Amino acid sequence: GSVIPKTGSDTPAPHTHTFDTFVAHHDATCCEKGYDEYKCDCGMTEKRNETAAVDADNHVGTVLTVGAREATETQDGYTGDKVCSACGKTLTTGSVIPKTGTEPTDPTEPTEPEEPTEPGEPTVYETGCPYCGKTHDGNILDRLLGLIHTFLHVIRTLFKVVPKN
Repeated sequence: GSVIPKTGSDTPAPHTHTFDTFVAHHDATCCEKGYDEYKCDCGMTEKRNETAAVDADNHVGTVLTVGAREATETQDGYTGDKVCSACGKTLTTGSVIPKTGTEPTDPTEPTEPEEPTEPGEPTVYETGCPYCGKTHDGNILDRLLGLIHTFLHVIRTLFKVVPKN
């Protein structure tokens, strides 16, 4: 018997993308330029008609309150700045909350110590992380770990980092 040579090819012809199906228009945001999205029959998409710039006023992130603190007898508080979690831009600047006490005076005679007062509003250590609710007890090391824990949530939110499971 003789061998019959094979003809043709098992490799399919290369696909030429035709992005002719309009999918959607995407407005520019604080982080991304706007564009029109088109799709090929194979499912691949293409951006067209991209805008020249991002829209610095179209914020898509969560608005975070950063730097807020309660006023105390001796220290002013702060309402906190409102910040876009997507781009990090400060949307509004907070304002000072006047301290609650009076200025210390120089007494001419020794004064009696004040009686302890009832505790005020619970702190972040008592209420837990504002993002996930994890609580931290009163010892200094656990408080520090609690601050780091909350800080990591803020960083993940600002930079859209998703932790690996």
